[in-house]
Amino acid sequence: MNKLITLTLLAILIAACGTPAAESPAANTGGETPAPVILAAGQCVEMIANGDFEAASIEPWVPSADILAFTSNANNGSQAVSLGEDTQLYQELTIHSGANRAELSYWWGTTQAAGSLTVTLQDTNGNVLKSLGEYIGAANMEVSVFTADVSDYIGQTVRLVFETTAGSDFWIDDVSLQACGPAE
Repeated sequence: MNKLITLTLLAILIAACGTPAAESPAANTGGETPAPVILAAGQCVEMIANGDFEAASIEPWVPSADILAFTSNANNGSQAVSLGEDTQLYQELTIHSGANRAELSYWWGTTQAAGSLTVTLQDTNGNVLKSLGEYIGAANMEVSVFTADVSDYIGQTVRLVFETTAGSDFWIDDVSLQACGPAE
């Protein structure tokens, strides 16, 4: 009986007050853009999906070729993604507009003394917004981590692109883009 009363009161309150625009896409009418939800001090939101490549599928990453594979050369977990020669892998994402800073990081490695890996941030048309790194293959290379401030792109929809050349055998793991509120 108490649950019925609680649910009835909740329904009356919602009917009287409506649903806040930040919680209801249907509340956005007339072409108005709702104000972004501002992240609290110290709060961070992960923007990359499946950045650890532990899911059974590569999605939402978009590979350019079928030669994409998983490898046990993982930085963390049981697998990483392997990028063979002439391969492109990207994920399109929107960096949280309520953040005031955003940081990208990824781990990478190779065992081939040939080819290269280029990492860029691009717009949705494939135009390079920022070059993040270019790595030349080397036998028995140590695993490396890369970090970059990508705060200039907060609120934008971008593509994070990993691209290899002929003779390459690179792997990528633990890709992360943290959109954060102000430091505490």
